[in-house]
Amino acid sequence: MTRTPTPPVVYAESISDAQAFTAAAKRFTAKKPLIIYKAGRFAASAKAAVSHTGAMAGADEVYNAAFERVGATRVLRISDLYHSIELLSADRTAHQPTLAIVTNAGGPGVMSVDALSERGGRLAEISPTTLDALNEVLPTAWSHANPIDVLGDAPAKRYEAAINAAVTEEDADGILVILTPQAMTDISASADAVIAAAQTTDKPVLAVWMGGGEENAKATAKLIAAGIPTFEFPENAVDAFVNATTSQSHADLAGSPTAAPADDFTPDRERAATLIASVPETGLLPETESKELFDAYGIPVALPKLATSADEAAALADQMGYPIVAKIASPDITHKTDVGGVVVGPKDAEEVREAYQRIVANAKAAKPDARIEGVVIEQMVAAGNAELILGSTRDPSFGQTIMVAAGGTSAEILKDSALQLAPVDAALARRMVESLRIWPLIKGYRGAEGADVDALVKVITRFSTLVAEHPEITETEMNPLTVSPSGAIALDARAVIDREALVNPPAKYSHLGILPQ
Repeated sequence: MTRTPTPPVVYAESISDAQAFTAAAKRFTAKKPLIIYKAGRFAASAKAAVSHTGAMAGADEVYNAAFERVGATRVLRISDLYHSIELLSADRTAHQPTLAIVTNAGGPGVMSVDALSERGGRLAEISPTTLDALNEVLPTAWSHANPIDVLGDAPAKRYEAAINAAVTEEDADGILVILTPQAMTDISASADAVIAAAQTTDKPVLAVWMGGGEENAKATAKLIAAGIPTFEFPENAVDAFVNATTSQSHADLAGSPTAAPADDFTPDRERAATLIASVPETGLLPETESKELFDAYGIPVALPKLATSADEAAALADQMGYPIVAKIASPDITHKTDVGGVVVGPKDAEEVREAYQRIVANAKAAKPDARIEGVVIEQMVAAGNAELILGSTRDPSFGQTIMVAAGGTSAEILKDSALQLAPVDAALARRMVESLRIWPLIKGYRGAEGADVDALVKVITRFSTLVAEHPEITETEMNPLTVSPSGAIALDARAVIDREALVNPPAKYSHLGILPQ
């Protein structure tokens, strides 16, 4: 087995020039793996944030997104660093964290499965062909499943035969061989068997030689000299394998999407610039103007209309059609539900009048100093497959980030989110959506019709273009963004504008941590 040079390792506490780092790292990972140990995972980095996105997108998550984007592998422990180097130094490549496990003891096999599941990997599914091959070389009492338990009395030849069968399994991207010293175990000969079997495959073969003593030490040295990544415990081997496969999948992801929309839509940039320039001194763009800003970039929104009296609210509702949603209109109130500033579903004019009066009274009671402009009325959108947050916030190191998350009033409790550096393209947007725990609801759960994911991806990429083209935007989000079979539509919106950037415009793309193509 040949060995490649030791993969480069980076120890980082902070990154001051994000664009220089991402450009250099992408060039590097196109040729070699890059392992990063980023210290300071729990450094205090909270700031006052007016959006759910700002509260949910922590500094450490941004570093994770940045490392993933450039194709680097982040490790969290110094032991992971050395174990990952051990595996990546071997001239073997795995693209998926899928293992076949060969062991002479059930307990360590189960421990390996636990570790693999915890890290997001999976056991290879043993095909009937492989099962037949294993049945020919193993005793009747073997496990007949993965992990492949060759039993405690396994001689070296049984190990070798089992490994040779396992490496032919197409679903397995790697082979983990575990040995526990038992009364009948030939430790040294079993190591020779692993070495011999590893020479028959290009897949990574990892060894876990448990137990101490002189004989075990000699066998371990023999494995290492033959280029077999060798570990003391199963969890170490699994971590190294998952890190190595993560490195490859991240390298496949690395790239620089364009800042322009992926489809044929042309944004109304002049209208967007006018809306941004109209921001009041608070820097918070009102809901209506925020929605119009999204609309200028082709993002479907439920456009509201402002009512300054209960009778006007009823008249607007009559024009739109029922049911409607009524929300407080105030530049000083960001989270409307927190102050009782939202009423959903009034079905006639009288209910709308009552809702208007209740909303204004609630807002004045909760925020006596808030400026109340009235109540906005918008047509109620039917519930879809899921409610999402789509938002952006400015990280001090890596600039504008984009987050997709489970939305609604429980967003910060669920904490089901995917974060990437802006800009993102359609492939990356889809990857973000599919990584959410609520993805089954979006694609259709238990026979329910799936949402229009293509429409959702289009919304995300157009939103990405908006934040990439406008450095004046520091935070913005739509919550909820309802997704259904008929498409995706933003029901609420907000944008925070840096008024100083309007006066002194920054350099193009200086607010991005990764330069677009």
